[in-house]
Amino acid sequence: NIPKEGQVAIQVYDLTGKMAYQHTQVYQAGRNSLTIDAGDIQGSSGVYYYRISSGDKSITKKMILIE
Repeated sequence: NIPKEGQVAIQVYDLTGKMAYQHTQVYQAGRNSLTIDAGDIQGSSGVYYYRISSGDKSITKKMILIE
């Protein structure tokens, strides 16, 4: 959920902190979604962290990629 229209950056990092994927786009206010193809992530199956940033707010969560 995006509170107001603006640029949103999504980064995926591996456990060493290396960026494995990045996406930046302007999104409309409200509920949005993005599908990431596992082939776009530079790495293999394992644990990754993703960060979603918009304006002065950001959130980081853990995810598991299984190929």
